[in-house]
Amino acid sequence: AMGLVVVNGVTRIPPAANLGTCWFDAAGVPHFSIPQASDKVSQAFAGFSPVLHEGKVVGRQDALHPRTTVGYDATKRLLYLVVVDGRQAGYSEGMYTKELGELLLALGCQEGINLDGGGSSVMLAANDAGSYRELNRPSTRTLGISMRRPVPVVFGARLKPAAK
Repeated sequence: AMGLVVVNGVTRIPPAANLGTCWFDAAGVPHFSIPQASDKVSQAFAGFSPVLHEGKVVGRQDALHPRTTVGYDATKRLLYLVVVDGRQAGYSEGMYTKELGELLLALGCQEGINLDGGGSSVMLAANDAGSYRELNRPSTRTLGISMRRPVPVVFGARLKPAAK
């Protein structure tokens, strides 16, 4: 893994100046920057480059790849997790980072960052029993079966229980 990783307030991997970072403060508010020493970081993981900044698309017409991205709206209360399949002829080519920024903007995001992609672009959902179901069709497939590649950092999210 490269770039900042913080788990429950403990830094596991220090930040890298050339990588975008998604981090959450103690109140759970998301930020896309390298945190300052005075910031209270609860959770963090590194990405690559911003694709949307202050409501403007900053992604490029680079290369088509499977993509994973996270974005948030202007209120910083809605977080969007998006996985785009790719490298599968007749099914999905992938996206340019410019298209990824345009997609996040269309969803209502103000900020967005490109995370690891390719075979790492997998979205899973857990059921009440704790088993997982794959929600997309990852590019790492053999004979139609997903061949999950080991990924050192996984971003997980869960719904906050409603106040009673």
